[in-house]
Amino acid sequence: CHGREERFLDCLLAYCRAGGRVEAGVAFQLLDTFAALPLERCTPAQRETLLRFAESSVRYRELTVRTAAALLLRELLPVLLLSELPWVLLSELLRERRKSVLLLLLHRIHCH
Repeated sequence: CHGREERFLDCLLAYCRAGGRVEAGVAFQLLDTFAALPLERCTPAQRETLLRFAESSVRYRELTVRTAAALLLRELLPVLLLSELPWVLLSELLRERRKSVLLLLLHRIHCH
């Protein structure tokens, strides 16, 4: 996302980068908004933040939040696979033993 859109998205992504969990309703609204974005126009750093936020959101108890996270991942995965996804980050996450199913899948696709 370029220009004004990029600055707007960065404001929303600040919630994701804050490190703390947001209320379930806020998480759902963010995930739903992110899934509607033209993800192919986002920067690699923005896509990385979206990926991390979606992954952390699947831990919510609320089914609506987990479903919204899965939908964002479904939209994000093809864009990540076709882009310059930072594979170094992927390796780093795997070394940190943060082995989610998504990260293991991405690692297998990249390494084979």
